[in-house]
Amino acid sequence: MAKPAKTLTAVEARKAVRWFQQQMGIGDWSIKVVYADGGSDDGQLGLASAQPPYKRATVIVWPTEHLAGDDDMLSTVMHECCHVMAEDVGAEVPNGQTYEYTWNRLGDLLAAAYRAGVGA
Repeated sequence: MAKPAKTLTAVEARKAVRWFQQQMGIGDWSIKVVYADGGSDDGQLGLASAQPPYKRATVIVWPTEHLAGDDDMLSTVMHECCHVMAEDVGAEVPNGQTYEYTWNRLGDLLAAAYRAGVGA
């Protein structure tokens, strides 16, 4: 089986986020995807910043961090959207390792489903 591409264009990322929102029931949120230059200060692949009262969020992705490692940008985008979904239902716990593991697994599964044509 071919390995998924590590990179994702901004247009592809926005399309994937819209698909995620519909699947997870947060279609009423405004989620912006930003590709940040350089790398994160602490090696993060992505970051989600949500404002639940306004149903707005920004997903930041550092492409440089993905190219330096073996990480998949689509999985990162899905992972960060999981944080937004958790904020929507009030379930997010700052720095919760259990949540990070769960979002990693769910992000990978959602990326695989999206690539398999579910998101087409």
